[in-house]
Amino acid sequence: MANGVSIIIPDFAARKGSRQRQPSPLDVLRDAANLLGQQTGEVVLGDVFVAPFTGTIRYTFSLLVPSVNDFIDPLFFVWTDEPSHGYPVHLVEGSAHGSQANLGKICGNASDLAAAITELFAKSWVTERIDQWIDIASGPGSQREPAG
Repeated sequence: MANGVSIIIPDFAARKGSRQRQPSPLDVLRDAANLLGQQTGEVVLGDVFVAPFTGTIRYTFSLLVPSVNDFIDPLFFVWTDEPSHGYPVHLVEGSAHGSQANLGKICGNASDLAAAITELFAKSWVTERIDQWIDIASGPGSQREPAG
């Protein structure tokens, strides 16, 4: 069942005034998580886990399915070697994260990161994965009623 989830992260350059600080990678990821929940009727949520390491910060963006025992399904990773500046960051799709050869897509600012996340959410494997979780969460025996 195709549910047509479409996550488009707003362009922060247009949304934030030029005198305001640039949104952090965490700000952008939290916006994506909120939009995902809105788009799925809160059946599938976005969850962001932050792991600071010496000289590096890694953010894990996961799908969270509350009605399926709060199942967590990692979707992509964002990391930076410039924690004090926030950018540039690398966005790496789920299973590719462990590969040193794959540094992912490099995003120099919040607008680049928002565009990269929007592009990722448009990929068929991502929409299919979200649709599968919606179907599972809305199926027989689920704790929730199907999303309207």
